[in-house]
Amino acid sequence: MSIVDIQPLTPQERFPLEDISPDNVETLALLLLNRDIVREGSTMADRNSWLYRIGRRTISSVLSRYYEDPTHLSAVHNGIEAFEAMSSLIAPVIDNNVHNNALDIHPTVLQFGASLQENIIHTTYRAADHFDELANAKELIIEQAQRFQPGYEDYSVIGASLVCELVHSVTETMAHKLQ
Repeated sequence: MSIVDIQPLTPQERFPLEDISPDNVETLALLLLNRDIVREGSTMADRNSWLYRIGRRTISSVLSRYYEDPTHLSAVHNGIEAFEAMSSLIAPVIDNNVHNNALDIHPTVLQFGASLQENIIHTTYRAADHFDELANAKELIIEQAQRFQPGYEDYSVIGASLVCELVHSVTETMAHKLQ
């Protein structure tokens, strides 16, 4: 695919509850290979979503106590950034009940952080299992990590899967509260 052949992205408001469509995979693969686009997409996600902003801090805080090797933590952050960039590129309209209802979602974020801290292995594996259901998204994270964090792709997948798991947890919590 050349730059001339890049297809426009189709919005997917249900991401990450649903996987990235095959139509968006090729375009996202190219976009995620540009570090500036990843950083800007992640910054947009953080700016527009309290959940991404506080979620990143929560995950980073816990994992910084667990991973002593800064390369591992850097790869986790790479996965978080790439996931947030994908989200902001294909799901530009966010559900404010899920992303910006700070008073209602704060307890879920704290509970997620506590669960991660208490049993990091179990929480990480559970998140990775759920992320396996998003095969296209996972493959994009792996491809992006191969370029920016070669040899540490698994750590980038951990970062992306933990953010994805947090979004799922908050979405479930808010669905119950709004019933």
